[in-house]
Amino acid sequence: MRKLPYRRSNWIRLFYAGRGIFLAAVLCANYALGWGPEGHRIVAMIAAAHLSPAAQNGVTTLLQSDPAVQALRRTRSRAGTTALAQSMAAVANWADAVKAQTGTQEWHFIDLASSDQKADLAARCPLGECVTGKVKSMAPNLKPGTSLPHDPNPFTPTEELKFIIHLVGDLHQPLHCATNADAGGNCLRTAGFGASELHAVWDGGIIRKVLLKNTNEANLAQTLDTQFSGKFDDIIQMSDVDDMALASHELAFQAAYGPMLDKHLLPGQEPRPFLKLIPNECAAKAPDFFNINPHPKLTKLYNKTTFDVVSQQLATGGYRLAELLNTAFK
Repeated sequence: MRKLPYRRSNWIRLFYAGRGIFLAAVLCANYALGWGPEGHRIVAMIAAAHLSPAAQNGVTTLLQSDPAVQALRRTRSRAGTTALAQSMAAVANWADAVKAQTGTQEWHFIDLASSDQKADLAARCPLGECVTGKVKSMAPNLKPGTSLPHDPNPFTPTEELKFIIHLVGDLHQPLHCATNADAGGNCLRTAGFGASELHAVWDGGIIRKVLLKNTNEANLAQTLDTQFSGKFDDIIQMSDVDDMALASHELAFQAAYGPMLDKHLLPGQEPRPFLKLIPNECAAKAPDFFNINPHPKLTKLYNKTTFDVVSQQLATGGYRLAELLNTAFK
């Protein structure tokens, strides 16, 4: 089997040293979750700590009437978190909750094949209906309070803010910017980290099984912020969301798929051509991944370097979300 021709950027070099119908239904239900709810809340809390006064005021104003934020006021505050961090965390998963009823599933990811480059992004995001397209179209609407047209009802500026908080997190989950002809790892059945397929391992399996072991979300957010704050200025130098998607794409093939590719554990020839599919098509269109046997044991393939990738992506997502909001409300 031919190995993937990895394109290692300088940043990457520095950073990276149930079955059948039932399973298909589970995969479809979990399609494009981005980080799991824990990861999205962590990204939001990290971002809250780095907002400018103008952004703090803008975010607070837009979120003050949100039902989830109002509910916080009737409960006791969590120790170690600010009111703003709690508010942003409270709405961080709203976009996942409404995506089925609003038809916004495609907004949470951009499928990029292993050989795709920046010139390919437009073709992979037709009509701007992907994570990069939506972040770019919503961010300028926040300060002027402009709604985003959407049939049958436009999204309000508050809803756009909630989308952005979530989608910037999605943008930094590597498998939301990459696919190896397997729906971003949704079709690739794996073992370990409390999940049965690769995408779910990166959505939340590693966070729950490794990073949140013996701690909670607020403490982890604070720990990651402390750990990576020295890189804040360097991280926010990347402000183009297309570049963010490409950086996540690089990480996906280095850190998520990489250990399996290095050991030739995946069937078929590499690199694979681009294939657009959704998880309920896994059995029919990606049978080699869907029926892989034995399932790659990620607990044996992944190590501290993998967990460091997840940690840095959570912090990076928080920092870039903060900078995007600071710019939007400047």
